[in-house]
Amino acid sequence: MRFEPACSDRRVSVDDANAAWAQFTRDLGAALLRLDIEEFLILESTKGGYVQFAQESDRLYAEAMSLEYVMADETLATDTRLISALRTEMGELGWLLPESCPPELVPPEERGIGSPNYSLEWLEPVAFDEAARCAVATLRRVFGAGAPDDLRYVAFANEPFPPPSFPELRIPRRAD
Repeated sequence: MRFEPACSDRRVSVDDANAAWAQFTRDLGAALLRLDIEEFLILESTKGGYVQFAQESDRLYAEAMSLEYVMADETLATDTRLISALRTEMGELGWLLPESCPPELVPPEERGIGSPNYSLEWLEPVAFDEAARCAVATLRRVFGAGAPDDLRYVAFANEPFPPPSFPELRIPRRAD
């Protein structure tokens, strides 16, 4: 019979992971609050998948990687856990389905509207903490991030604005 002390390493690591995610969620909320119009923030899981944000004049817009992009990636297309999570978890988390109409069925004036990704938006006044919680839940439940250390970020801005930086996230910026 194997004995585990009350404060086993497994228990401590679960508590540490929860504390790390709680801190990251607060940090992400702060980063989203200072995201300017014309700036974009993408959080990538090293396990595959991403959630991206864009601040617009009257809303915060978010997208998450869809099955279309997973199936186009040789490595991710064999990840049955990810494929299953995309099919079952995204709706539960509140994401809107990707636009799936064939282009020939969409009137010319409406082509290009919508997204091939899952999407969400928060209207002004934006609930940045809610957006952060949704992103973190998606990164954990769908994209398999076990800890904030499994994340990288990408940030850029439309010309002529310089790319923003988000040191408060305490995760590395992806090297291109």
